[in-house]
Amino acid sequence: TTFSSVAWASSRNHRVEEIVSRWGSGGSSENVPTLLQYDNDKLPGSGASRWGLQVHAAEAIADPNAVFYEWFKLDMHRGPTYASSPLAQRFRIGRSALSQDLCRKLVTDYLTALREGFDRCMEIQGFNANFQRDTPRRYIITVPAIWEDREKQVTQQCARDAGMGNGVIPLIKEPEAAGIYALRCMGDHRLQVNDTFVLCDAVGTNLALNPLPKLREAAAGSGGLCGSTYLNRAFAWYIEQKLGGRPGFDRSLQQSMMDHFENRIKPDFRHPATETCMIRVNGLADNPSLGISHNRFTVPHADLLGIFRQVTDEVVALVVAQIKKTPQRVRKIVLAGGFGDSEFLMAELRRRMTGDLSDISVMAITNSRTAIVRGALLRGLTSLDENIPYPRTEGRIATRSFGIEEYVDFDRSKGHDILRRVASSTERDKYIIKQMHWFIVEGTTIRESAKIPVPLCSKQSTAQGPVQRMEVKVFVHKGDRAPRPMYKTTGTESVIALSVELDRIPPNKLTIKPGVDGCDYYVIDFDIEVTLDAASMLNINLRYAGTSYDRGSVSIDFLG
Repeated sequence: TTFSSVAWASSRNHRVEEIVSRWGSGGSSENVPTLLQYDNDKLPGSGASRWGLQVHAAEAIADPNAVFYEWFKLDMHRGPTYASSPLAQRFRIGRSALSQDLCRKLVTDYLTALREGFDRCMEIQGFNANFQRDTPRRYIITVPAIWEDREKQVTQQCARDAGMGNGVIPLIKEPEAAGIYALRCMGDHRLQVNDTFVLCDAVGTNLALNPLPKLREAAAGSGGLCGSTYLNRAFAWYIEQKLGGRPGFDRSLQQSMMDHFENRIKPDFRHPATETCMIRVNGLADNPSLGISHNRFTVPHADLLGIFRQVTDEVVALVVAQIKKTPQRVRKIVLAGGFGDSEFLMAELRRRMTGDLSDISVMAITNSRTAIVRGALLRGLTSLDENIPYPRTEGRIATRSFGIEEYVDFDRSKGHDILRRVASSTERDKYIIKQMHWFIVEGTTIRESAKIPVPLCSKQSTAQGPVQRMEVKVFVHKGDRAPRPMYKTTGTESVIALSVELDRIPPNKLTIKPGVDGCDYYVIDFDIEVTLDAASMLNINLRYAGTSYDRGSVSIDFLG
């Protein structure tokens, strides 16, 4: 949201892992600001005039010939988590929400800039254009745990538009990536079989050493909008309340103060502390009551403490809730990400580990600010070669139930409602009924890349010509752990539209049966094979008569 990173390695020499820090003009850093600037001759979607370290936010805001964008990743997510987030509602971005079309263009432009920046980094290291062109690349992108499937699908399309590939671009949830890297950093001597720890932002993960360390989710992850970005927004709100409307205070000065907060205050803030915080505010008249003197604005420690605790209290509450809903005893809390190296956050978590939580330790991952991208790199390498001795994910817990409607033989002994039965179109004196088939059940552990067969049947008249594709709706049910409903109700919601390309099946393998009307029908009994990937997205392909067809055999459209 605030910063981005790129890690890379060669599958031939996987032990050499590098974080890109040289981006050409603008400076060097492992964490690149997620900023875009467009001059008069540029529009979103055509490539930014400047990006990342090239953008000096305070200058960009003051430039009347430029348009400046930050925090645009937040506009990708407008789901229930956003609506229910106290911080998101209290500290709104100082602009209206971006349209989905504009947001996609910005994300695509930023991913394009990242890719081109990586290309330049490779050139600097001596890899010429021919080598880069002829060497296959595989990208993997990290996404927030709270994102909905639709938002993940949009991210994949933006990555394709940015030149990162034409097929399915792998995604991984940020906490899972951090967990993989954390496990590698801990080392076997600090772990025991079935140790359970919580990755902050509150994703419970269980460890199994078998014989390579593997991660298995111990409880369904939770999350919220309460990270580093919202700390920035809380501080922006504070200075707006203090200085807004005063002569000389404009967006450029506000951004300059935000830069000071990001780079000087946030990383080192701790409590208790005796020193005061002073920020340069050139152009503001002295006002002792506001703490302005000689072009300096003094922020009392008590005010900073209040700003930080508005955010850390939300983080701590999520972590404690995650601990309580994890069946196994939690041994550690592991901090990762841009906010993960905050001494204050670590101290607040330790302060709250009292009573029956007092034996839980709190630790930060080495290289916390790049832990997520490093873990994603490990995930990408192990997916290419199962013999690479890096930690990997064994399974994850389904956070929702997924199901389809299917016709089955009517059977009163199974509790079928007689009022819902209909006559079969292909067999005389036979009744069928449409019911839900829940192929993934909330709370169950789904093994990594395990194929879940979902039986389906299509009956098509031969008189209509060749076999046509079949449209299938996938429904979700999220709620308590009670049995899922037998029939589609108001509690189920269609979230995915599938288009199964049955015309890929060779005609000579199709079965033709007569119907009760005397006409011939194609009766196609087939499976769709479902896997749950590292971003908890469904991947689906067609299987018929023992033959699996590639992913393109089922088109997936996430609704909403």
